[in-house]
Amino acid sequence: MAPAAPAMSFVPRFSITNRIAAALTDIERARDFLDAATLSDAWIHAMQSTALLLEAHHTTHIEGTHPTIDEAAELLAGASVPSADPDDARELLS
Repeated sequence: MAPAAPAMSFVPRFSITNRIAAALTDIERARDFLDAATLSDAWIHAMQSTALLLEAHHTTHIEGTHPTIDEAAELLAGASVPSADPDDARELLS
């Protein structure tokens, strides 16, 4: 059996300057703030709805559909939008 290799110790070569310490303090404060923040269910629902609307509108727009974001919002809400092309509406809702 071969002898074990000698253990190598890690000796980092850096120093924490006042600038680094201040930045770390800012990061810690921001993290504490975000950890303490609570998001309301209504806010989360609104953000999810907005994300769905934007994703649906932009991805179908890339494919050539023409509804505006407002028309897309109405279509996703189940409203009838007479000015929207039926094929575009079907694509948005699929």
